[in-house]
Amino acid sequence: MIGLEVKNLSHAFGSHKVIDDVSLTVGPGKIICLLGPSGCGKTTLLRLAAGLERVQSGTIKVDGVKVADRKLHIPPEQRHVGLMFQDYALFPHLTVGENVAFGLEGRNVGDRKSRIDEVLGQVNMLDYRDAYPHVLSGGQQQRVALARALAPKPGVMLLDEPFSGLDEALRIQIREETLSVLREAGTAVLMVTHNPEEALFMSDRMLVMGPGGRILQAGAPDDVYACPKDPFVATFFGRTNRLMGVVSDGVVATPLGKFPAPHYSEGCKVQVIFRTHSVHLEINGSNGIPVDVVSARPMGRDTRVQFKVPGRGDLPVFLSRVRGRFPETPSGKVTARIVPEEAFVFHRDGDAS
Repeated sequence: MIGLEVKNLSHAFGSHKVIDDVSLTVGPGKIICLLGPSGCGKTTLLRLAAGLERVQSGTIKVDGVKVADRKLHIPPEQRHVGLMFQDYALFPHLTVGENVAFGLEGRNVGDRKSRIDEVLGQVNMLDYRDAYPHVLSGGQQQRVALARALAPKPGVMLLDEPFSGLDEALRIQIREETLSVLREAGTAVLMVTHNPEEALFMSDRMLVMGPGGRILQAGAPDDVYACPKDPFVATFFGRTNRLMGVVSDGVVATPLGKFPAPHYSEGCKVQVIFRTHSVHLEINGSNGIPVDVVSARPMGRDTRVQFKVPGRGDLPVFLSRVRGRFPETPSGKVTARIVPEEAFVFHRDGDAS
């Protein structure tokens, strides 16, 4: 059985289309991440699935039952869907236990108490059952919000940027805990985020949404990261560099080396995109293109190095992330080499083919 099925969903606010013919499925026990920049339509899709917006075009099913199309609109409380908001939306006048109990109306007192204790135990918040939200930290509030969403045992969980309000160290801890709880619950999960690292960590399958609400690529997280099919996808996972060139004999020659382009026609104008960690800098190395270091800034375990190709003022300054320390004034000649398998070639107009 499919937990959530979205088919040919489109949505607009006035003349501005925010979702463009999106289809996706989320099976029980699977976590699907919808990844994209702010304003691309991710949260709107989540609100449509939850029933907080009416569908204009397309259909939505939960556990095989149609809950929305252009004419049908089943209200949120009847969709068997759990929704966790970005700001957690806890009721400040209710205790932690009362917040969790909010979705358990209709059950007898014993069943409600048992379920409250169960989900609070899952998120390690049972000791705070009688506390109010204002005394909790951000991480604790996130745990309570998750428990409240899971309490009714929904067929589908919808998470809207669930870790964005946490500091870096706490975010890592909480998302690990959340992943464990969601795996244990076995619920179908659709999570939206603009954070590529979170999507890579959390998801079984990733969908990258670009501006205009279109799905640009879908697949296993590692595949999407390693084999982007669109320039937007290639650049969304962190800082990148870009070179221009022309295909000749299945290869594009650039000032930083030659790269295979077997699927492009002779004379095709292309762009080569490569990530900062794909640039290998060496001092007195035997391979690579001679370059000049512009700056080198330590970033903890890495060094952020800017470099340029000497005599090529028409080219931009390039960026590399070098593992360990790298001197700003090297004692010898510096060369740059780009891993060919980690350079992505696209048509210069932005279309990949």
